[in-house]
Parts: sequence; C-alpha cells; structure tokens
Amino acid sequence: MSYEPKAKAIHCGDETRLIADHVLSDEEAETAFDQAFKEEFGDRARKDGSIHRCAFLASQYAGEKRLEKLGQLELFRQTQKLPDYRRAEDAVRRGWAHFMALEFRMGAESAGDKLKIRQYLLLDTIRRTPSGEARRRVLGRFSKVGLASFLVGDVGFLRMLGRTLDDPPRKKHDNYDTAQVLLRYWLTGFWWLMPLQAVAADMARIQGDPENVQLIGRFSYRLRQIVSRRSKGAPGASYSSGWNGCFYSSRPPLIGSIENDGRHVFTDVGRRLLKL
Repeated sequence: MSYEPKAKAIHCGDETRLIADHVLSDEEAETAFDQAFKEEFGDRARKDGSIHRCAFLASQYAGEKRLEKLGQLELFRQTQKLPDYRRAEDAVRRGWAHFMALEFRMGAESAGDKLKIRQYLLLDTIRRTPSGEARRRVLGRFSKVGLASFLVGDVGFLRMLGRTLDDPPRKKHDNYDTAQVLLRYWLTGFWWLMPLQAVAADMARIQGDPENVQLIGRFSYRLRQIVSRRSKGAPGASYSSGWNGCFYSSRPPLIGSIENDGRHVFTDVGRRLLKL
C-alpha cells in the first residue's frame, strides 16, 4: 500500500523532474525561523530560551509547512501518535544541540545568547550563498549583527566572518550538511520510520537524482557512519561519537520506501499501526 501525495511532477521534454518538495521559499523559511525565535526569545517567551530548541522548532515548522503543501500533514500527525515518536523527537533535539556546538561553537553556555544566535544565522546564510554580490546583500541585511559584534569586541566572530566570506559556497551534502539534512527530515520526512537504505534513496530523490546508484551509495555510507557510530572516530573520520543516539529508528520499519513520485510504501506493520 502506498500513500499518494498531492504534489505533481513537472514535465520537461522527455525528462520528468520532480518538484523540489524539500525546498521552501526564502520567505517561508524565514517565517519558520522567526516563529521559533519568537517562542524562545520574544517578550512572552520562556526565560531559559535556547538556540538549540529554536533550531529544532524552526526545522519542525518548516517541515510541517512543506508537508502541508504536499498534502501529507495529516499523515505526519498520525506518526506523532505512535508510542515511540517522543523517543525519536528527543533524539533529534539532542542532535540539534550537538550540531550547533560543532558547527557554530554554541554549547549550553551560549545557547541563550541572542547576539550569538544572530551571528550563527549570518554565517549559515553566507555559507549557502554564492560569492560576490549576493553575499554583500546578505551582509547588508545583517549589518546590525556585524556592528554589534564590533562594538563588543568579538574578534573571534569577526575573523570567522572574514574567512567565511572568502570561502567558496558550501557544496550540497558535505558532511555537516548531511547531518543538517538528516536533522531536518528525520521526523517530518518520515525517515525515522524507514530502513537506512531507503533513507539514502530518498535523499537522492529530494536532490533530484533518484536513479543515481553511486549517489545513493555515498549517502548510505554516510548514514551508516553517523547513525551507528559507537566510539570516537579516528583522526580524519567524518563523524564523531557525539552523534550516537541522535537518530532513533523504528523497529521494525513502518515505511519500506518512498517512490520517485513521492508515494510512501508502507509495511504491513505500518499499515496496521497507522490504520491505513
């Protein structure tokens, strides 16, 4: 049994290109982050606001918006009622905290620092922006962050900003980006309900290259590294033991695969538990 999404395909001559259902508009992505930021740090927010929770919430809000567009939000609500969903969610929350500490040096002591959070957002945006004029526009949008960092004498951040501006745009799906994609999709992409090989295939699908066997193989290798790491990696290893336990998977899987057109193929256990 498969679940039919509402998304359609775009036909380009003899070639069929799936809608990039993993990508939201810049405005929608910013809205998701702003909503999460307001909940954590707004006037009526909790006193112990944290960028770790903010990052998790922003990814959830963006994911739910994507699912709403695809007509799959109801299915996601059903998965949230599964007995082990909270275990999977707690694992992803730990993953976001680990990611922020690795990528932006934002551990527990700086997780509530609003300037540090804005600095993180600036660096992340620049790393994913083509060099040149586009990056200068980003700097203009975040001019207050640069000024505030200068006024408080945050030399470390200013040096990091300079290096980031000179770096080439980050390639899609490098090691850090793979971890971030997993964190974004593990729950709202239903990946926690799937075997790892099926997750690797879906990663290739959302990149628009679902038949690329070599790409699927690379994703599968990275998945095994990051999900099953049990000890500290050797020098040069892609992932450390800090990721251990951050990606909980249902046993047995409830979704066997996601087809190239976006349909979910459920296992017998999945159909029974989700009442499909």
